[in-house]
Amino acid sequence: MGFKMGLDYVLRDIPELKVKMSLVPETTVVNVLNQPNPTPLAVGTAKLFGSNYKNHWLLVYAYGYNQDGKLFFKAYDNHGRYQAVVPASQTIGCVWIKKQDIS
Repeated sequence: MGFKMGLDYVLRDIPELKVKMSLVPETTVVNVLNQPNPTPLAVGTAKLFGSNYKNHWLLVYAYGYNQDGKLFFKAYDNHGRYQAVVPASQTIGCVWIKKQDIS
C-alpha cells in the first residue's frame, strides 16, 4: 500500500514508532480501538464494495453496530465531515502507527 510506504518514509528516523497494516479492517479496527491507549486508523473505502466515497482514505476513530448488528466506523472523511459513518463492509485495508518499546 502506498499510504503505508509514505508513513514508513516519514517515520524512518523515529525508531519507537512503527507503521502497521492490515487488509481486514473489520477485525483490526475493533482490536486497535479497544486497546488501553487507542489510536485512530486510516481506513480505505472501496468503490467495488459500494462506497459512496469510492476509493478513498478515512481517519477512523470509533466503531459501533447498527440495529441489525452490522459493524460501522465513525470517521473524519477529509472533506470536512468529522462524524461520517461508513459501513465496515465498504472498506478494505487499514494503516495505523504503533508505539513500540525500543529499550
